[in-house]
Amino acid sequence: MVKLFEDVLNLYSDNLNQLSEERRNRCQKLKHFVNSENKLNEANIKDLVDDSKSTDPKRIELSNTIYSVYKGVDSDGTLLFESDSQTRSGIVHKQRIFYEGFFNLLDKVDENEEITEGDVINILTGDVYIDCNCESHLYWGFAYKAFKNDYGLRKETREPKKNNVSLNGSACKHALSVLELINQSNTLYEEIAKDLNVLFQKYKKRSKLELR
Repeated sequence: MVKLFEDVLNLYSDNLNQLSEERRNRCQKLKHFVNSENKLNEANIKDLVDDSKSTDPKRIELSNTIYSVYKGVDSDGTLLFESDSQTRSGIVHKQRIFYEGFFNLLDKVDENEEITEGDVINILTGDVYIDCNCESHLYWGFAYKAFKNDYGLRKETREPKKNNVSLNGSACKHALSVLELINQSNTLYEEIAKDLNVLFQKYKKRSKLELR
């Protein structure tokens, strides 16, 4: 999935004005992991939090004690966060959040429009894709469940055999802490909008140079 996003960005840099339909076709490929029998077929932030509240409430309680912070935007538009380990002093884990609305933002850039705080709210109330580099996310089945249900950024096909074999909850406590931060912060949307505008201006400059 991550490779697909990179392919789209490479296409985007080739020609700003002729790729809307091709981007739409690429976006549809994101759907091929969806299984209609699963409880979560893709998911927005509310879906993920609600799933954990109902099937893994203890982890929700733990997530409320974790300090998470927004760290910026990666070169492919992924939102970057860091969270305290909670169990190991001085250790932080990294979370990544991507969003299907990214392709709508590309359309705005094509029209020379700025991304607004409202745009960020819109994309983060739509379907998202998550990842965390902590051991729990990988070994307690959350990466597997996320990949299986098309809301993961990491390919993980190994079903847990020992820990959380029932696949309760949607994410590790660090990722849940980030999702709650997104829901509750009064300033985060504006900060993300600024960072995305800077990123997309870099795309446009690169595209203009390559078209010369």
